[in-house]
Amino acid sequence: MAFGNFTKRELLDWLVDLTGAEEAYPFTREKSKDTPVIRHRRNQKMLALVTQKDGKLLLNLKLQPEQVEMMMDTKGVIPAYHMNKKHWLSVLVNETELSEPELEAMVLESSRLTR
Repeated sequence: MAFGNFTKRELLDWLVDLTGAEEAYPFTREKSKDTPVIRHRRNQKMLALVTQKDGKLLLNLKLQPEQVEMMMDTKGVIPAYHMNKKHWLSVLVNETELSEPELEAMVLESSRLTR
C-alpha cells in the first residue's frame, strides 16, 4: 500500500496493526454509525477517529496543544473535525505532505496520550 493512497479499510488496518488497539463503532446516529474509532482495549479510550467528509478521508488524532498548533502549518492538517481543536487535529490522509514515519509518530503520540 502506497502512503497517500489509503482506502478507509487500509487505514483502519494500519492503525490497528501499529497501535495494537481495536476498531470500534460507538456511534449510533444514522449519519455517524459508519464512523469507526480506534480505541485502547484496556480503557476503551479513543486514540483515533476515521471519517470521510466531502469524499476526503480524515484521521483525527490527539496531540499536545503545542504540537497541534505547530502542525497547522502542514499541508493536509486542519483543525479537528468535530473535536476539541486545542487537543485534536485532523489529517487529510491522502492529501497531506506528512511522510508515513511522521504520521506514524503522530498516531503513536495519540496512543500514548490516551492510555
